[in-house]
Amino acid sequence: MAQRLKNQLSKDPCLAFPPEILSVIFKYCFRSTLRACVLVNKRWNTLASISLWHSPWSQMANDWKLISRTLTNEYAKREMHPPRYGPMIKHLDFSDIYYIVQDFLIQDLAKSCTKLQTLIIDSPRQLSDNGVVAIATFCTKLLHLELRRCTRITDDSMSLLVENCRCLSVLNLENCPRITDITFTKLAKHCGTRLISLNFTNSLAITDESLLEISKYCYNMRDLGLANCRSITDVGVSSLSSLTSMQNLSISHCENVTDESLKMLGKSCAELKCLDVTGCRNITEVGVKCLIDGCKKLKLLRISEQYGMLSRGFLKSIEFKYLRVKLSKV
Repeated sequence: MAQRLKNQLSKDPCLAFPPEILSVIFKYCFRSTLRACVLVNKRWNTLASISLWHSPWSQMANDWKLISRTLTNEYAKREMHPPRYGPMIKHLDFSDIYYIVQDFLIQDLAKSCTKLQTLIIDSPRQLSDNGVVAIATFCTKLLHLELRRCTRITDDSMSLLVENCRCLSVLNLENCPRITDITFTKLAKHCGTRLISLNFTNSLAITDESLLEISKYCYNMRDLGLANCRSITDVGVSSLSSLTSMQNLSISHCENVTDESLKMLGKSCAELKCLDVTGCRNITEVGVKCLIDGCKKLKLLRISEQYGMLSRGFLKSIEFKYLRVKLSKV
């Protein structure tokens, strides 16, 4: 075995290891090294490009025009066979350089990166519906999309996106105040069983209508974030009991939720491992007891520091016998 590995390494290191290991190795390379790696051959290019473009944090990242020119071959027009980087890019994370994200950049990227699978954008000041429409039009193979704190996007663009990007499995629209039930009802119908993670924390316009659609179509859902969605009630949360694969659920500060929801979850959500009920002041010991009796895999329960209607003695007893209780500030 050792001799075989030695022989392979003497020829091409990329043939000695599976792609998963090589991807980890490339993550530790400097950007100058990665730029050299993409020129070796097609296999090296495919593997190294993922690390090179995963998070475009570099000196040129301060100017979106430079990124756009690189991906659209503007620098390579004089070459006989110009490299096409765009279709090679599958993962882009703009979390650390939110200040360059604007409609012009996203529109150019979307046209070039037609095979994009993961896109993460956090707190952009200028991104609007125009940028999201470009994503919906050209990046139809998206699997993982995060548009956190994108305060300017609306149902107009997101409705188009969920209609076109039907392979979405992860969607994070945390702190997007203009998104309403229109988007999430369409999302449930178009993406349905592919969705495994959904986060619409602080979406004050979301109501039980969205949860009813999600419970009807998205039965492979594992992670669901509903924190501070203050319009949802027991009607919506109780319907989530049909999501038997759900492992993590946050309903913190959903003040209309009561014990009835926990009783329904306890009956069907046997895979539930983590539940956040911080700020749910109408939940009592009765509801929590029904939940932990039914959810044998529950490991973590987040509650308010003030305990609400739960006594200190009760929490200590369930923590000793069943799970870990973590106190959160309201």
